[in-house]
Amino acid sequence: MVSGVLILFPINCIWIWQNDVIRQLHDVFYFYLQSMLNSSSFTGYTIVGFAMYYFTYDPWIGKLLYLEDFFVMDELRGSGIGSEIFKHLSQIAVKCRCSSMHFLVAEWNEPSIKFYKRRGASDLSTEEGWRLFKIDKEYLCKMATEE
Repeated sequence: MVSGVLILFPINCIWIWQNDVIRQLHDVFYFYLQSMLNSSSFTGYTIVGFAMYYFTYDPWIGKLLYLEDFFVMDELRGSGIGSEIFKHLSQIAVKCRCSSMHFLVAEWNEPSIKFYKRRGASDLSTEEGWRLFKIDKEYLCKMATEE
């Protein structure tokens, strides 16, 4: 049996981040944890996947849900868990009046690209020519202190 739970902050049960990072994320990110009844023991449920997301705004298209991280345990991929998480995120986006959901995928991650495209995702890098840039903290500090 698979079940999901939406977790809003404050939170201290996610093992993938240290406590100081969790405090920094307070009221910014939301987590959806997908769990499954652990049939091999009496320990209850096991987390088998998660989504980390937040809401943002684009002046051209309006409010959107940004999927920051999405993960399903390797041995359970292809079992429908990712589809359930994605369905739940879609329901959240529609309920919150988002115009779309955005996310990044590494070019080498062909299985994920296929997963998203089967669900109607558009590849903006090829369709609209968008490129992703970043400015590291070193350069941020440099620009912030320039006179």
